[in-house]
Amino acid sequence: MFLFKVILQEAVNRGHKIVEEEDFKTAEYAYSEYALQSLFPENGKRVKDLESILYEFVGQKSILTQEEVEDCLKINSEEDLEFLIQILCEMTFLGQEVGPNKFEYYSDKKPAKITNKLAQRHSVITGQSKKFKINPAFHEYLGIIKE
Repeated sequence: MFLFKVILQEAVNRGHKIVEEEDFKTAEYAYSEYALQSLFPENGKRVKDLESILYEFVGQKSILTQEEVEDCLKINSEEDLEFLIQILCEMTFLGQEVGPNKFEYYSDKKPAKITNKLAQRHSVITGQSKKFKINPAFHEYLGIIKE
C-alpha cells in the first residue's frame, strides 16, 4: 500500500497526468528506504548499532554465502555471528536457500525451525556453504547487485 501511495504522490508532484517509469523508480527507492528504516524499531535493543551493520551490505550481491554474510557482520559487531544472522532472518532482511536457487524468508506460514532445517539440509546435500539472499525490498536503497 505504501508503495502505491508513493507512486501516485510522485506522479502528482511531478505534474504527470499518468504514472511514468521515473515515478515508479523514485517510489521504489523511497519504499526501500522506508523498509530499511522500519527494521530499527523492530530491532529494539537486541543488536547494537544495527544501522552500521546493515550498511555493510551496501553494494553487495543479492545472494551471499554464509562466509560473505559473516564478513559483513564482523566489520561493525563483536556479537555472536550466528545470533546476528538469526536476527537478520527474523527481520526478513535475509532469506535462506532451501533448494536450488529457492530462498525462503521467515513468515507466519511456516515455523522458522523448518526453514532453518531445510536450509541446513540443502547445504549438506550440495556440499556447499549455506547461502542467503537479501530481501528485494532493501535492494534499491542499499544498491544491492541483483543476480
